[in-house]
Amino acid sequence: MKTYPTATQGLGCTRFAFPFNGAMVEEIKAVPVAYRNYDPATRIWTVSAPYADRVLDRFLRRFPGADVIDDRGARSSAPPPPPKAPATPHATLYVLPSAPREVIEASYKALVKKYHPDRLPEPERAHGNAVLARINVAYAQLTGGR
Repeated sequence: MKTYPTATQGLGCTRFAFPFNGAMVEEIKAVPVAYRNYDPATRIWTVSAPYADRVLDRFLRRFPGADVIDDRGARSSAPPPPPKAPATPHATLYVLPSAPREVIEASYKALVKKYHPDRLPEPERAHGNAVLARINVAYAQLTGGR
């Protein structure tokens, strides 16, 4: 009997086994067909690099208690990626630097609706809180705190 959810990292790919979760399935289906595969007999999705790490991050957000098994053996892991440059307030709100205040407010409202923790399922609420905090800071910087 398999325990769900699990993720197994192999040579250049990650295998995912989890109970049906429509959002997670859509996340995997967003990966180009050449980089993903589903085996209905075992109910396991396989996602290849370069998409495996991104999907694994989202998988762990949806299933915080999931088992992640590394079966790469003695292979050394890749060095950690360089730190990301801090996003500008405009990039955080998905607006151009020349955007008028009305566009900034509309983008802010749309993002708040999307990431508000009360609108997210329980496993995603912590991520929603973090994103919402960044959105609020960016909005305050662009509008002068009004």
